[in-house]
Amino acid sequence: MRIKLFASIILIFGLIPSLFASEKLNLADPYTSASLDGHVSFISVSNPSVERLTYSQLSNLAWQSDGGAFNQGYSKDIWWLKVDINSQVTNTGVYLLEISYPVLDFLDVYQVDHQTQSITLIEELGDKRPYLDRQINTTNFLLPLQFDKGKDYSILLRVHGSSSLQVPMTLWHPVSYHEYNQSLSIANGVIWGALLIMVFYNLVIFTRTRDKSYLYYVLYVSSMVVFLFSLKGYSFQYIWPEQTFWNDRIIVICLSGIVLFAALFTQTFLQIKERMPRFYYVIVAIYIASIVSIIIAPLVEFRTSVIYAISLSIVGCSCGLFTGTYLWRKNVKAAKYYTISWWAMLCGGIVLALNKWQIIPVNMLTENFILIGSVFEAFLLSFALSEKYNEEKQLRLEAEHAYAVAQENINAQLNVKVKERTLQLETALQKLKLISETDALTGLNNRRCIDDLMVQKFEHCMAAKTNIAIVMLDIDFFKSFNDKYGHQTGDDCLIHVSGLLKQVADENECISGRLGGEEFTLIVEDSDKHTCRDISQQVVDIIEQSKFMFEDKILKVTISAGVSLMYPRSMDEIPLIFSQADQALYQAKNNGRNRVEVFKSADDSAQHTQSMSALSLNDINSNLARS
Repeated sequence: MRIKLFASIILIFGLIPSLFASEKLNLADPYTSASLDGHVSFISVSNPSVERLTYSQLSNLAWQSDGGAFNQGYSKDIWWLKVDINSQVTNTGVYLLEISYPVLDFLDVYQVDHQTQSITLIEELGDKRPYLDRQINTTNFLLPLQFDKGKDYSILLRVHGSSSLQVPMTLWHPVSYHEYNQSLSIANGVIWGALLIMVFYNLVIFTRTRDKSYLYYVLYVSSMVVFLFSLKGYSFQYIWPEQTFWNDRIIVICLSGIVLFAALFTQTFLQIKERMPRFYYVIVAIYIASIVSIIIAPLVEFRTSVIYAISLSIVGCSCGLFTGTYLWRKNVKAAKYYTISWWAMLCGGIVLALNKWQIIPVNMLTENFILIGSVFEAFLLSFALSEKYNEEKQLRLEAEHAYAVAQENINAQLNVKVKERTLQLETALQKLKLISETDALTGLNNRRCIDDLMVQKFEHCMAAKTNIAIVMLDIDFFKSFNDKYGHQTGDDCLIHVSGLLKQVADENECISGRLGGEEFTLIVEDSDKHTCRDISQQVVDIIEQSKFMFEDKILKVTISAGVSLMYPRSMDEIPLIFSQADQALYQAKNNGRNRVEVFKSADDSAQHTQSMSALSLNDINSNLARS
């Protein structure tokens, strides 16, 4: 009932212009634009051989007029259209004629000069002719016309083809057209952008949830975008300007794809098979009919395939509306937004179909109603998907709550055992952490722990703007010691050295660790080179003076140390400070072992050389004074 009322209202408003007969357009200053739809006269010619009209035939033909935009639906005849113009402008100028229906197959435009009684072919247009042959690069048909001051003209058009024969015309002043087209481009950008955002947004959700409803929604909106893109002429302009055969066929394929993916979306989103098992077979029939429409689109005449596809889309929209309304009344929450969105799409589809079948007039509203309805539907369906997701989330939360209550009852009985088990687990984790960070032989921090501690200490020193030092220590002649006394004795030696090292580290509040083999390290914070050297020397001395027993005899054990100190500025300097300490360690080895060496930078070496030079000069002066 609502649909009939809606169609009747549109029909009534569409018939109002037919009460007025077509009249001559007065082109006067100041001129911006005017719709030519109320000034169109037309006549059909059933003989295809009539390619052109002569000037003498114009006044002898029985021209008709309905006072509105020319619309003959899917007519097979050849139609001639005429608009009479009286040029009253002050100066001769060029104007732009726009035919805003880009899927016309063949459109030839002529200009009639009544003063010279001549008919001039301006341009041959149509989507069955290559797009690149057009004078002006626009989606709609646009061509320049020149009108001289005080002359009478007529615009003559020859139209035919397999698509719906609609010829909405507007005559523009170039400046006005530019301003209008700029606003239209912004509006189209917003609409297409909104649709593409819906596609990518729901595609991302599908990749995360793997819910087929989101996939079918993405395919549905994508088909709609391509369909509208082709219907508005953008595909022919930007994608396949030379492929005139596919320019029509892709409209039918995408329209059928819209019905197919809408049916798949409806079935999965509303769970038709579970909630409406009998109606499920109707949805399956729509699947099959849509696939058939896609297959036959390139094989049969365009007029036949598009009529089939439009009829199928009306049936599909009606079925979608029925299922949504039925389930909404059954208190299925997701069906609410679905039904409202389907109303928008259904209205757009009905207006498009009535427009193509000549039942309602061609105007800006009826031509773009499908686009407006599609945008609203895409947004509302996205809300419907969100509603479904929220409903499923709520059910999941309720299930989790019920599970939690049951689990709480069980836990009340096993609470003591759980606490004991948790305590055991925490203890085990602490032991595991200690094992993973402790050297198994010596009990010191292992290499992994030292690396983690260095990162923490570096961050702290950079924040506090304090220095940090690394001491690298290596037992002297340990390989020969191992070879001579055996590996077991070597392990005992490592334990002996590590104990003394830890003792010194604890006394000086620094960190000790074993890097591997016979190599150890100390980390010292907020100190200076002298203090670091003193701590290192303390380690060297205490190890040298210690008594390591082997088979009732004392073995001498010594160690060498290398010190590096810096003010850290970047975490990238961690390998550098280790490298510098290692260089100092090798210098200690080369200088006789059992000693401490501090890494000296180039600046330190230069300062040391100057000091030595100054000392030598002082000695010479002292000797001269003594003489």
